[in-house]
Formats: sequence, C-alpha cells, structure tokens
Amino acid sequence: MRVRSFAASDDDEFLISAETVRGLGSFAAVMAHFAAAELEIPPLRMEGSYQDHS
Repeated sequence: MRVRSFAASDDDEFLISAETVRGLGSFAAVMAHFAAAELEIPPLRMEGSYQDHS
C-alpha cells in the first residue's frame, strides 16, 4: 500500500510547492494531486473492553 502525504495550512487548506507543480508537469496532474488530497479520514474508533492496568 502506498502512503501519500499532503501539506496543509492551519485552516486545513492544501498546500503545494512550485517544485511539486513542476514535477507533476501539467495542470491536470496538479488537479489530480489536489483531488487525491480531498480524501476524508474518518475518526479513529476503537472497540473492545477497557481494562485498567494500573
């Protein structure tokens, strides 16, 4: 599985560097990069019983 990371501002806006834009090579590739960043990560949910080990 490939893990991709995306830079974001404190306001949750995606950021992209000029170097990345040049590397992607086209407007369509830049837009695809942003589309991939739009994935919404669901909250972490843990199931099971809690045991206090203190």
